Amino acid sequence: MMKGIILAGGAGTRLYPLTQFMSKQLLLVNGKPMILYPLSFLVQVGIKEVLLITRPKDASAFRQLLGDGERFGISLEYAIQQEPKGIAESFIIAGSFIGDDDVCLILGDNFFYGQSLFNDLKHKKYFSPARGAGATVFGYEVEESQHYGIATLDQSNQVIEIEEKPLQSKSNIAITGLYCFDHRVTEFAKRVVPSKRGELEITSINQMYLERGELTVELLGSDVSWFDMGTHEKLRDASSFIERIEAQAGQCILGPVDLWWLNYVRDKRVSIATGGMTPSDLSPLSLTKGLPTKSKTRLAVSYGQRLWLLSTALSLVYVELLHHTSSALYKEPTNCCRNHHQRLTGPNNDIVYDRK
Repeated sequence: MMKGIILAGGAGTRLYPLTQFMSKQLLLVNGKPMILYPLSFLVQVGIKEVLLITRPKDASAFRQLLGDGERFGISLEYAIQQEPKGIAESFIIAGSFIGDDDVCLILGDNFFYGQSLFNDLKHKKYFSPARGAGATVFGYEVEESQHYGIATLDQSNQVIEIEEKPLQSKSNIAITGLYCFDHRVTEFAKRVVPSKRGELEITSINQMYLERGELTVELLGSDVSWFDMGTHEKLRDASSFIERIEAQAGQCILGPVDLWWLNYVRDKRVSIATGGMTPSDLSPLSLTKGLPTKSKTRLAVSYGQRLWLLSTALSLVYVELLHHTSSALYKEPTNCCRNHHQRLTGPNNDIVYDRK
């Protein structure tokens, strides 16, 4: 069985000032919280047990937004990363959760779209008996290699070297924020020595598997698109891509997660219209459970909620100034979404976005 981990930590400094008061994974991407995209990915590939790792101050917001996962047909647990000490620390934190199972980790600001990747993971291609134990990471051609872990491959596409954010790279194959490991990853993570940045680098774990001849780099196909939504530019690009995909395919791309989100938004709007709750209750700090019952309590807006509302307002203004329009980031659901189509992905091999 393969379990899933979503790492939703970090300070989000590349997205300041949007992330000054809230987790970047709660920012809206084409009208939905960013965290729904990696969560939907794990749901669609058939993973049933998921651990979400986040900062102490964001844990309550994620719990109230996502609950225990039952609404998505999964079991969702939570764990705390006290400080952003690197991706590899996730496997130490998740040690008891992983146990003796394989694990798929996806970064909370990563978005993947492509039928071939969904199918391969859903049918556990990367952990078949023929392949055996080991690790699989996923490569994607990029222009700015200094921002990523980079894999150098030989003529037969076998990985021969991995570098962490090299200034001068021998390759343009970036290792994306999606990793599949066997259960030994927990022990390997405990052996990682902090880098010069003071972090436990995921590259160190990849190197351990590589030295044992057990690391595979799968190059994502031409039908697969990948976005690291950790910068303003990439956040905008991902929003535009998703909007274009949904408009052309005539469907939402998050499957059952999309259906839940649209029903949730509808229910909240009805509740507001009938006086059941105030706009401040739409904060991630008070989303689905434990809503106050006394009217004077409902009308009170906590300090945390005030910060969230202020941050959301600043986000709208800032994105408007940067990109002249915020419609791609903050918009009404498309007609296809309002009709609650539930197909999971768009047509195979349709090129609707010319990636650079």
